[in-house]
Amino acid sequence: MPFVNKHEITPIIYGNFPIKILPDYSFQPNELAFPPHWHDRFELLLIKRGSLNYYCSNLHIEFNPGDVAIISPKILHSGFAGDTGVVYDVVMFDIDLFFNETPASKNFLKPIYDGDLLFDNKTTNREIIDQLSAIVAAYQNQTDYHPLIILGYIYRLIGLLYTHCSASAKSAAAIEEKFEEVIDYIDKHFAEDISSSSLSRKFGYEEAYFCRKFKKNIGINVMKYIRVLRMEEAKNQILKTELSIKDIALTCGFSDTAYFTNCFKKLYQMTPSQMRERKNQK
Repeated sequence: MPFVNKHEITPIIYGNFPIKILPDYSFQPNELAFPPHWHDRFELLLIKRGSLNYYCSNLHIEFNPGDVAIISPKILHSGFAGDTGVVYDVVMFDIDLFFNETPASKNFLKPIYDGDLLFDNKTTNREIIDQLSAIVAAYQNQTDYHPLIILGYIYRLIGLLYTHCSASAKSAAAIEEKFEEVIDYIDKHFAEDISSSSLSRKFGYEEAYFCRKFKKNIGINVMKYIRVLRMEEAKNQILKTELSIKDIALTCGFSDTAYFTNCFKKLYQMTPSQMRERKNQK
């Protein structure tokens, strides 16, 4: 089982439609697209523009336009936009909603939901892309499609994944469990004066070894992970509070406002003040 505290528990509201689509999800260059987390649902990302750096099970995979990222249930994963940003469609659904009493359901759907079977993380198969495109089109024109038609689309999509993406048994212990404690500590204390040196001492590692293990398990180096958390919190405060830029910098772990502004601009392609001005103009 992946990190307990990284389980995304926010429910997806499907309504009468058996899937959820998030079209044209976009992120700025090098922006955090999604932090380390896992969920019970199945997701596919169809990359349309830019690139996505994806991390899971100690792997780093770069996705480019035309690639499909396959995110199986119960797999810890994270993603960052590439140097030119990224735009992608998200197709998500809960495998267990498609269970029935047939042998096919038991033999081919339950192992996916239980996390006992994984597909390749990446595909460019034309049939799979066409099926995803058909699902997105149906979702965007729901009045023209009966929900049962979409059920058929999903079953066919899963069949295509089995056919073309070499399902395999899940490897044991893909991620070291001790790093759950490390990540949870960072998530709670990222605004404090912490570093790879202080973290390695706290958790009983030699620093160089700790840094290598952290990057292997999480996908990025520890200081970049801390900086991303600080930037995400700063962005949230800029958009949702009236705190001054200086106060936001301090509460997010930056003692130097100028350095904070430079880091912020490098990640979001605008200064904190420009982001706040854009928000106030809406």
